Amino acid sequence: MSPLLLAMALIGCAAQKPAPPSQAAGGEAQLAQTSEAQALTARLAQKAQALSSFQTDAVMEYTQGAKRLKAREQLTIRRPQSLRIDAYYAFGVGLVVVSDGAQIQVFEPSKNVLFYGRPSAATLDRFAHVPLGPRKAINLLMGLAPDSDCATPPALSYVRREGTLLIAGRRWPDGSVTELGFAGSELAVTREREPDGALRYEVGYGDYRNVGGVNFAHRIEANFPLSGSAVKFSYKQAVFNRVFDNSLFVLLPSPATRTIDLDYQAG
Repeated sequence: MSPLLLAMALIGCAAQKPAPPSQAAGGEAQLAQTSEAQALTARLAQKAQALSSFQTDAVMEYTQGAKRLKAREQLTIRRPQSLRIDAYYAFGVGLVVVSDGAQIQVFEPSKNVLFYGRPSAATLDRFAHVPLGPRKAINLLMGLAPDSDCATPPALSYVRREGTLLIAGRRWPDGSVTELGFAGSELAVTREREPDGALRYEVGYGDYRNVGGVNFAHRIEANFPLSGSAVKFSYKQAVFNRVFDNSLFVLLPSPATRTIDLDYQAG
């Protein structure tokens, strides 16, 4: 039995049988940590409910092995599943990635080529360097919990200290685990793990700034062990809750534009 499960078992036993003073103190500390984690996760959920959209200029830095890429971008997001990334290179817009939840489109102006297909982690990895589906990518970019769109997430499965971080873990029905790490009152790290404990990804948050009464992370660093890649976003001053028209998340090609079906290509 792990130390954490043992500690939780001791808490349950304490209600039935008086515990030695040191054991009772440990139980009280665990209960206090659990209460703190519940309050922090509830606060993060309230933050997610308050943020409907987001826009910022950013610098994106991507690495995978010896590959290095740096670009200026504008990120436009409308929760829960609408996303637009305009990537700027030396001579203007080099790439536009949009998703409205139903499909994803990628336009390369220099080649006048439009890719389209189902929204998928593979497509976002290929063109935006974030190997997650649009919903999780949006939560990542906005500094929210990966499960922010879940109306009834599982109760916390465990709470523990990891250095200066308070870690709160949720185990999902498929056995996977989401971990939220808090430094003080702010989210500092999120992780997803496979049922066997292997790390799917880890995201760190920093450079919190107050924007309209909301503390928002302006530095995001994500590591993806499965693809051996890492991506960092440094935001300029972010703005929230603007109203964006649906047309912003759909690209209409000209008659001369060559179109490529990503789903057909993958098949």
